[in-house]
Amino acid sequence: MLRQDPHTGLGELAQGTGGLIFESTNNLRSGFDRVESDLRNYYLIGYTPTNSTYDGTFRKIEVKVKRPGLTVAARKGYFAVRDTGGAPVNTWEAPALAALDRRPVPNAFPYRAGALHFPSTEKPGLVPVVIDLKTAPLSFPTIEDQKSFKSDFAVVVRFLNAQNKVVRKVSQHYEMSAALDKLDLAKNSNVIFYREPELSPGVYTMETIVYDRPTSKASVRYATVEVPKVDPAKLRMSSLVIVKRGEKIGPDEPKTGPLFVNDVLLYPNLGEDISKANKEVGFFFTVYPGAAGTKPEAVLELMSNGQLLAQVPLQLDAPDASGRIQQVGRLPLDALAPGTYELRAIVKQGSEQVFRAATLHIAS
Repeated sequence: MLRQDPHTGLGELAQGTGGLIFESTNNLRSGFDRVESDLRNYYLIGYTPTNSTYDGTFRKIEVKVKRPGLTVAARKGYFAVRDTGGAPVNTWEAPALAALDRRPVPNAFPYRAGALHFPSTEKPGLVPVVIDLKTAPLSFPTIEDQKSFKSDFAVVVRFLNAQNKVVRKVSQHYEMSAALDKLDLAKNSNVIFYREPELSPGVYTMETIVYDRPTSKASVRYATVEVPKVDPAKLRMSSLVIVKRGEKIGPDEPKTGPLFVNDVLLYPNLGEDISKANKEVGFFFTVYPGAAGTKPEAVLELMSNGQLLAQVPLQLDAPDASGRIQQVGRLPLDALAPGTYELRAIVKQGSEQVFRAATLHIAS
Protein backbone atom coordinates (compact mmCIF):
# COMPACT_ATOMS: atom_id res chain seq x y z
CA MET A 1 0.00 0.00 0.00
CA LEU A 2 2.90 2.34 0.74
CA ARG A 3 4.42 1.72 -2.68
CA GLN A 4 1.10 2.46 -4.38
CA ASP A 5 0.97 5.87 -2.70
CA PRO A 6 2.17 8.46 -5.26
CA HIS A 7 4.36 10.27 -2.73
CA THR A 8 6.11 7.10 -1.59
CA GLY A 9 6.55 5.62 -5.05
CA LEU A 10 7.76 8.82 -6.71
CA GLY A 11 9.90 9.65 -3.69
CA GLU A 12 11.66 6.28 -3.87
CA LEU A 13 12.15 6.69 -7.63
CA ALA A 14 13.63 10.17 -7.22
CA GLN A 15 15.88 9.21 -4.33
CA GLY A 16 17.17 6.04 -5.99
CA THR A 17 18.00 7.69 -9.32
CA GLY A 18 19.42 11.00 -8.14
CA GLY A 19 16.27 12.99 -8.86
CA LEU A 20 14.09 15.34 -6.84
CA ILE A 21 10.38 15.25 -6.00
CA PHE A 22 8.22 18.39 -5.85
CA GLU A 23 5.08 17.84 -3.79
CA SER A 24 2.20 19.60 -2.03
CA THR A 25 2.41 22.75 -4.12
CA ASN A 26 0.58 24.38 -7.01
CA ASN A 27 3.53 26.63 -7.77
CA LEU A 28 5.54 24.83 -10.43
CA ARG A 29 7.96 27.70 -11.10
CA SER A 30 10.50 26.62 -8.49
CA GLY A 31 10.38 23.06 -9.82
CA PHE A 32 10.91 24.12 -13.43
CA ASP A 33 13.68 26.51 -12.39
CA ARG A 34 15.42 23.61 -10.65
CA VAL A 35 14.98 21.35 -13.67
CA GLU A 36 16.38 24.04 -16.00
CA SER A 37 19.36 24.57 -13.71
CA ASP A 38 20.07 20.86 -13.44
CA LEU A 39 19.96 20.46 -17.22
CA ARG A 40 22.60 23.19 -17.59
CA ASN A 41 24.85 22.09 -14.73
CA TYR A 42 25.58 18.41 -14.30
CA TYR A 43 28.44 15.94 -14.59
CA LEU A 44 28.38 12.50 -16.16
CA ILE A 45 30.70 10.08 -14.39
CA GLY A 46 31.30 6.50 -15.40
CA TYR A 47 33.45 3.64 -14.21
CA THR A 48 34.16 0.02 -14.99
CA PRO A 49 33.35 -2.37 -12.10
CA THR A 50 36.11 -4.72 -11.04
CA ASN A 51 33.49 -7.42 -10.44
CA SER A 52 32.48 -8.60 -13.91
CA THR A 53 30.08 -11.30 -12.66
CA TYR A 54 26.43 -10.64 -13.50
CA ASP A 55 24.87 -12.20 -10.41
CA GLY A 56 21.77 -10.02 -10.13
CA THR A 57 22.76 -8.50 -6.79
CA PHE A 58 22.26 -4.83 -6.02
CA ARG A 59 25.58 -2.98 -6.00
CA LYS A 60 25.64 0.32 -4.16
CA ILE A 61 27.18 3.47 -5.58
CA GLU A 62 28.36 6.40 -3.46
CA VAL A 63 29.60 9.64 -5.01
CA LYS A 64 31.63 12.04 -2.85
CA VAL A 65 33.09 15.47 -3.60
CA LYS A 66 35.87 17.35 -1.80
CA ARG A 67 34.35 20.79 -2.17
CA PRO A 68 32.26 21.72 0.91
CA GLY A 69 28.70 22.99 0.85
CA LEU A 70 27.56 20.85 -2.08
CA THR A 71 24.74 18.34 -2.33
CA VAL A 72 25.32 15.33 -4.58
CA ALA A 73 22.36 13.82 -6.45
CA ALA A 74 23.30 10.44 -7.92
CA ARG A 75 21.74 7.03 -8.34
CA LYS A 76 22.12 4.79 -5.31
CA GLY A 77 23.28 1.75 -7.24
CA TYR A 78 22.35 -0.80 -9.87
CA PHE A 79 21.44 -4.44 -10.31
CA ALA A 80 24.22 -6.56 -11.80
CA VAL A 81 22.28 -7.62 -14.89
CA ARG A 82 23.85 -7.64 -18.35
CA ASP A 83 21.15 -6.03 -20.51
CA THR A 84 17.87 -4.48 -19.37
CA GLY A 85 16.95 -2.64 -22.56
CA GLY A 86 16.75 0.57 -20.58
CA ALA A 87 13.76 -0.69 -18.59
CA PRO A 88 13.81 -0.57 -14.78
CA VAL A 89 14.53 -3.83 -12.98
CA ASN A 90 12.43 -4.93 -10.02
CA THR A 91 14.14 -6.56 -7.05
CA TRP A 92 12.60 -9.96 -7.77
CA GLU A 93 13.59 -9.80 -11.46
CA ALA A 94 17.32 -9.18 -10.99
CA PRO A 95 18.41 -12.65 -9.73
CA ALA A 96 16.16 -14.28 -12.32
CA LEU A 97 17.74 -12.28 -15.15
CA ALA A 98 21.19 -13.14 -13.79
CA ALA A 99 20.38 -16.80 -14.45
CA LEU A 100 20.65 -16.02 -18.19
CA ASP A 101 24.42 -15.64 -17.72
CA ARG A 102 24.95 -18.99 -16.01
CA ARG A 103 26.78 -21.68 -17.92
CA PRO A 104 25.53 -24.25 -18.48
CA VAL A 105 22.05 -22.78 -18.85
CA PRO A 106 20.15 -23.73 -15.67
CA ASN A 107 17.34 -26.28 -15.86
CA ALA A 108 16.49 -26.99 -12.22
CA PHE A 109 12.82 -27.82 -12.77
CA PRO A 110 10.48 -28.40 -15.71
CA TYR A 111 7.93 -25.97 -17.10
CA ARG A 112 6.31 -25.22 -20.45
CA ALA A 113 6.21 -21.87 -22.21
CA GLY A 114 4.49 -20.70 -25.36
CA ALA A 115 3.78 -17.52 -27.33
CA LEU A 116 0.63 -17.18 -29.44
CA HIS A 117 -0.41 -14.62 -32.04
CA PHE A 118 -3.84 -13.00 -32.32
CA PRO A 119 -3.64 -10.22 -34.97
CA SER A 120 -6.84 -8.33 -34.21
CA THR A 121 -7.57 -5.02 -35.90
CA GLU A 122 -7.01 -3.08 -32.68
CA LYS A 123 -3.88 -5.01 -31.66
CA PRO A 124 -2.22 -6.56 -34.74
CA GLY A 125 0.94 -7.38 -32.75
CA LEU A 126 -0.77 -9.06 -29.79
CA VAL A 127 1.38 -12.00 -28.59
CA PRO A 128 -0.18 -13.72 -25.56
CA VAL A 129 2.46 -15.50 -23.46
CA VAL A 130 1.54 -18.57 -21.40
CA ILE A 131 3.77 -20.42 -18.92
CA ASP A 132 2.54 -23.60 -17.24
CA LEU A 133 4.51 -24.43 -14.09
CA LYS A 134 4.00 -27.25 -11.60
CA THR A 135 4.86 -26.14 -8.08
CA ALA A 136 6.18 -29.50 -6.82
CA PRO A 137 9.89 -28.80 -7.60
CA LEU A 138 9.80 -25.38 -5.94
CA SER A 139 10.79 -24.81 -2.32
CA PHE A 140 8.38 -24.06 0.53
CA PRO A 141 10.57 -23.42 3.61
CA THR A 142 9.02 -23.34 7.06
CA ILE A 143 8.76 -19.93 8.71
CA GLU A 144 10.37 -19.27 12.10
CA ASP A 145 7.13 -19.91 14.00
CA GLN A 146 7.20 -23.52 12.73
CA LYS A 147 3.47 -23.26 12.06
CA SER A 148 3.49 -21.93 8.53
CA PHE A 149 5.49 -21.98 5.31
CA LYS A 150 6.28 -19.50 2.58
CA SER A 151 7.10 -19.45 -1.11
CA ASP A 152 9.04 -16.90 -3.10
CA PHE A 153 9.57 -17.36 -6.81
CA ALA A 154 9.41 -15.26 -9.95
CA VAL A 155 8.59 -15.65 -13.64
CA VAL A 156 10.29 -13.28 -16.08
CA VAL A 157 9.82 -13.12 -19.86
CA ARG A 158 11.89 -10.98 -22.24
CA PHE A 159 11.72 -10.42 -25.99
CA LEU A 160 14.94 -9.56 -27.86
CA ASN A 161 14.88 -8.19 -31.41
CA ALA A 162 17.17 -9.07 -34.32
CA GLN A 163 19.84 -6.72 -32.89
CA ASN A 164 19.72 -8.68 -29.62
CA LYS A 165 18.21 -5.72 -27.77
CA VAL A 166 15.51 -6.15 -25.15
CA VAL A 167 12.28 -4.60 -26.44
CA ARG A 168 9.71 -5.99 -24.00
CA LYS A 169 9.73 -7.50 -20.53
CA VAL A 170 6.88 -8.91 -18.43
CA SER A 171 7.10 -10.61 -15.06
CA GLN A 172 5.30 -11.73 -11.94
CA HIS A 173 6.48 -12.16 -8.35
CA TYR A 174 4.79 -15.02 -6.48
CA GLU A 175 5.19 -14.58 -2.74
CA MET A 176 2.88 -16.09 -0.16
CA SER A 177 2.66 -17.80 3.20
CA ALA A 178 0.12 -20.19 4.68
CA ALA A 179 -0.42 -22.64 7.52
CA LEU A 180 1.43 -25.95 7.34
CA ASP A 181 -1.79 -27.89 6.78
CA LYS A 182 -1.94 -26.24 3.32
CA LEU A 183 1.57 -27.37 2.36
CA ASP A 184 0.50 -30.45 0.35
CA LEU A 185 -1.95 -28.34 -1.63
CA ALA A 186 0.74 -25.76 -2.37
CA LYS A 187 3.19 -28.43 -3.53
CA ASN A 188 0.69 -30.07 -5.87
CA SER A 189 -0.64 -27.05 -7.71
CA ASN A 190 -0.18 -25.47 -11.11
CA VAL A 191 0.76 -21.86 -11.75
CA ILE A 192 -0.40 -20.33 -15.03
CA PHE A 193 1.51 -17.16 -15.93
CA TYR A 194 -0.28 -15.13 -18.61
CA ARG A 195 0.50 -11.77 -20.18
CA GLU A 196 -0.52 -10.00 -23.40
CA PRO A 197 2.47 -8.02 -24.72
CA GLU A 198 2.27 -6.28 -28.09
CA LEU A 199 5.21 -6.43 -30.48
CA SER A 200 6.04 -4.75 -33.77
CA PRO A 201 6.45 -6.99 -36.85
CA GLY A 202 9.73 -8.90 -36.74
CA VAL A 203 11.53 -11.98 -35.44
CA TYR A 204 12.27 -12.17 -31.73
CA THR A 205 14.03 -14.38 -29.25
CA MET A 206 11.80 -15.08 -26.27
CA GLU A 207 13.66 -15.73 -23.01
CA THR A 208 11.68 -17.17 -20.11
CA ILE A 209 13.07 -17.63 -16.62
CA VAL A 210 11.57 -19.24 -13.53
CA TYR A 211 13.59 -18.45 -10.40
CA ASP A 212 13.14 -19.95 -6.91
CA ARG A 213 14.59 -17.45 -4.45
CA PRO A 214 15.10 -19.62 -1.30
CA THR A 215 17.25 -22.13 -3.20
CA SER A 216 18.61 -19.75 -5.91
CA LYS A 217 17.66 -22.40 -8.47
CA ALA A 218 16.37 -21.45 -11.90
CA SER A 219 15.24 -22.80 -15.24
CA VAL A 220 15.63 -20.97 -18.55
CA ARG A 221 13.94 -21.55 -21.91
CA TYR A 222 14.56 -19.94 -25.31
CA ALA A 223 12.16 -19.76 -28.26
CA THR A 224 11.90 -17.92 -31.57
CA VAL A 225 8.77 -15.84 -32.07
CA GLU A 226 7.81 -14.33 -35.41
CA VAL A 227 5.29 -11.50 -35.58
CA PRO A 228 4.28 -11.03 -39.23
CA LYS A 229 3.23 -7.71 -40.68
CA VAL A 230 -0.52 -7.78 -41.23
CA ASP A 231 -2.91 -5.78 -43.36
CA PRO A 232 -6.17 -5.11 -41.48
CA ALA A 233 -8.03 -5.11 -44.78
CA LYS A 234 -6.96 -8.67 -45.59
CA LEU A 235 -7.79 -12.09 -44.18
CA ARG A 236 -5.95 -12.87 -40.96
CA MET A 237 -5.80 -15.83 -38.61
CA SER A 238 -4.58 -16.47 -35.09
CA SER A 239 -2.40 -19.29 -33.86
CA LEU A 240 -3.97 -22.75 -33.88
CA VAL A 241 -4.30 -23.63 -30.20
CA ILE A 242 -4.57 -27.17 -28.87
CA VAL A 243 -6.88 -26.91 -25.86
CA LYS A 244 -5.82 -28.48 -22.58
CA ARG A 245 -9.01 -27.62 -20.73
CA GLY A 246 -11.75 -25.03 -20.45
CA GLU A 247 -13.00 -23.19 -17.40
CA LYS A 248 -16.41 -21.55 -17.15
CA ILE A 249 -16.14 -18.07 -15.69
CA GLY A 250 -18.78 -16.59 -13.42
CA PRO A 251 -21.12 -13.86 -14.69
CA ASP A 252 -19.54 -11.15 -12.53
CA GLU A 253 -15.95 -11.84 -13.57
CA PRO A 254 -14.26 -10.02 -16.50
CA LYS A 255 -14.12 -11.93 -19.77
CA THR A 256 -11.61 -10.07 -21.89
CA GLY A 257 -8.71 -11.55 -23.82
CA PRO A 258 -8.29 -13.68 -26.94
CA LEU A 259 -8.63 -17.02 -25.10
CA PHE A 260 -12.15 -16.29 -23.89
CA VAL A 261 -14.97 -17.84 -25.93
CA ASN A 262 -18.23 -16.52 -24.52
CA ASP A 263 -18.01 -17.37 -20.81
CA VAL A 264 -15.34 -20.08 -21.13
CA LEU A 265 -11.61 -19.50 -20.66
CA LEU A 266 -9.47 -21.87 -22.75
CA TYR A 267 -6.12 -23.12 -21.43
CA PRO A 268 -3.59 -24.05 -24.16
CA ASN A 269 -1.76 -27.34 -24.31
CA LEU A 270 1.89 -26.30 -24.59
CA GLY A 271 3.23 -29.62 -25.86
CA GLU A 272 2.03 -32.09 -23.24
CA ASP A 273 1.14 -35.65 -24.25
CA ILE A 274 -2.54 -36.26 -24.98
CA SER A 275 -3.94 -39.55 -23.74
CA LYS A 276 -6.10 -41.62 -26.09
CA ALA A 277 -8.32 -42.23 -23.08
CA ASN A 278 -9.63 -38.70 -23.57
CA LYS A 279 -11.33 -39.90 -26.78
CA GLU A 280 -10.95 -36.45 -28.36
CA VAL A 281 -8.91 -33.26 -28.19
CA GLY A 282 -10.13 -29.71 -28.57
CA PHE A 283 -8.64 -27.03 -30.81
CA PHE A 284 -9.27 -23.32 -31.22
CA PHE A 285 -8.39 -20.47 -33.56
CA THR A 286 -9.74 -17.05 -34.46
CA VAL A 287 -10.39 -15.80 -37.98
CA TYR A 288 -10.36 -12.09 -38.80
CA PRO A 289 -12.13 -11.78 -42.17
CA GLY A 290 -10.83 -9.25 -44.66
CA ALA A 291 -12.73 -6.50 -46.40
CA ALA A 292 -13.49 -8.68 -49.44
CA GLY A 293 -17.01 -9.29 -48.19
CA THR A 294 -17.16 -12.98 -49.14
CA LYS A 295 -17.72 -15.60 -46.47
CA PRO A 296 -14.54 -17.40 -45.31
CA GLU A 297 -14.28 -21.17 -45.73
CA ALA A 298 -12.07 -23.57 -43.78
CA VAL A 299 -10.49 -27.01 -44.17
CA LEU A 300 -8.93 -29.16 -41.46
CA GLU A 301 -5.97 -31.44 -42.28
CA LEU A 302 -4.15 -34.07 -40.24
CA MET A 303 -0.56 -34.94 -41.17
CA SER A 304 1.93 -37.57 -40.01
CA ASN A 305 5.56 -37.70 -41.16
CA GLY A 306 4.71 -35.31 -43.98
CA GLN A 307 1.87 -37.50 -45.27
CA LEU A 308 -1.73 -36.31 -45.43
CA LEU A 309 -3.92 -38.64 -43.38
CA ALA A 310 -7.23 -36.82 -43.55
CA GLN A 311 -8.80 -33.66 -44.95
CA VAL A 312 -12.29 -32.50 -43.99
CA PRO A 313 -14.22 -29.26 -44.53
CA LEU A 314 -14.82 -27.22 -41.37
CA GLN A 315 -18.01 -25.23 -40.97
CA LEU A 316 -17.00 -21.88 -39.50
CA ASP A 317 -19.10 -20.27 -36.80
CA ALA A 318 -20.83 -16.93 -37.28
CA PRO A 319 -18.80 -13.75 -36.65
CA ASP A 320 -19.28 -11.97 -33.33
CA ALA A 321 -20.09 -8.29 -32.87
CA SER A 322 -16.48 -7.29 -33.62
CA GLY A 323 -16.42 -9.30 -36.85
CA ARG A 324 -14.05 -12.05 -35.68
CA ILE A 325 -14.85 -15.75 -35.88
CA GLN A 326 -13.88 -17.72 -32.79
CA GLN A 327 -13.72 -21.33 -33.93
CA VAL A 328 -13.74 -24.18 -31.42
CA GLY A 329 -13.66 -27.80 -32.58
CA ARG A 330 -12.86 -31.35 -31.49
CA LEU A 331 -10.68 -34.00 -33.10
CA PRO A 332 -11.58 -37.66 -32.38
CA LEU A 333 -8.63 -39.79 -31.25
CA ASP A 334 -10.07 -43.31 -31.57
CA ALA A 335 -8.57 -44.03 -34.99
CA LEU A 336 -5.14 -42.52 -34.24
CA ALA A 337 -2.21 -44.62 -33.07
CA PRO A 338 0.14 -43.15 -30.45
CA GLY A 339 2.64 -40.81 -32.08
CA THR A 340 3.25 -37.25 -33.26
CA TYR A 341 0.86 -35.53 -35.64
CA GLU A 342 0.46 -32.12 -37.24
CA LEU A 343 -2.97 -30.51 -37.28
CA ARG A 344 -3.56 -27.81 -39.88
CA ALA A 345 -6.38 -25.32 -40.23
CA ILE A 346 -6.63 -23.66 -43.66
CA VAL A 347 -8.90 -20.67 -44.16
CA LYS A 348 -9.82 -19.14 -47.53
CA GLN A 349 -11.65 -15.94 -48.41
CA GLY A 350 -11.90 -15.19 -52.08
CA SER A 351 -8.37 -15.36 -53.52
CA GLU A 352 -6.72 -15.09 -50.09
CA GLN A 353 -5.62 -18.08 -48.03
CA VAL A 354 -3.93 -18.44 -44.62
CA PHE A 355 -3.16 -21.47 -42.52
CA ARG A 356 -1.81 -22.34 -39.10
CA ALA A 357 -0.46 -25.61 -37.72
CA ALA A 358 -0.05 -27.22 -34.30
CA THR A 359 1.68 -30.38 -33.12
CA LEU A 360 -0.13 -33.20 -31.33
CA HIS A 361 1.67 -35.73 -29.12
CA ILE A 362 -0.70 -38.65 -28.60
CA ALA A 363 0.20 -41.19 -25.91
CA SER A 364 -1.32 -44.59 -25.32
